[in-house]
Amino acid sequence: GRIAVALAVIALVDPMCVLCIRTKVVAMLALDKIKKNQILTNTFIITLFSSLLVCFIVITSSALFISDNVLKIILLIFAITIPFKSIAFAEYYFQSKLWSEYIFKAKKSAFFAALLIKFIVIFLCKGSLFLVAGSIAIEPCLYALLLYKIYRNKHCPILSLKELDINESKKLLFDSSPLVLSAISSALMLKIGQIMLPIFSSETAAGNLAIAQKFVDSINFLPLVITQSTFPLIVKE
Repeated sequence: GRIAVALAVIALVDPMCVLCIRTKVVAMLALDKIKKNQILTNTFIITLFSSLLVCFIVITSSALFISDNVLKIILLIFAITIPFKSIAFAEYYFQSKLWSEYIFKAKKSAFFAALLIKFIVIFLCKGSLFLVAGSIAIEPCLYALLLYKIYRNKHCPILSLKELDINESKKLLFDSSPLVLSAISSALMLKIGQIMLPIFSSETAAGNLAIAQKFVDSINFLPLVITQSTFPLIVKE
């Protein structure tokens, strides 16, 4: 139940980490063959800064407003993984080049590696709640590291602070702000139940709800993959 609540909190702040700039950045990368380094550098700096800010907010808020010490530690474990979301720039580049197979390869490898760790923690080591939380949190970290390794191996554009354009970054943030608000509203609608349910019912009920929502969310995987794979081709046409 506590893990479900912590994951719901992280999902709630997720739109603030990547700022919903995927569509805009992929379109810019697909159309602009000259300023790719600048676009990717701006994207990385924006997402890194926002991720660090969100990480700080989550840790500070949990310390100030949550009395359950176990939930505080679990939230801290998950919050540490938030800055790894800044790897999004590599995702956007691969999508703009129609190289989504590399994203899938990184996700698949991270998933199976994390699955093995979860199996060891849960069944062999009889892991505590904190170890289970750690085994869940390690997957996005592994994914970020693997995707960046693939990015470097493919000799993709190199990021440089010299390429940072403050005005373009501000424009990108301004253009994405309505999408961020929309995504936060959707996350509130979907995840607020998991956060509030332990208060009015029980942690077990929150865990059961999380399982049901995970199953429903998995159904949306196929159309999401198709959309992300075909969007750059539509833009180029």
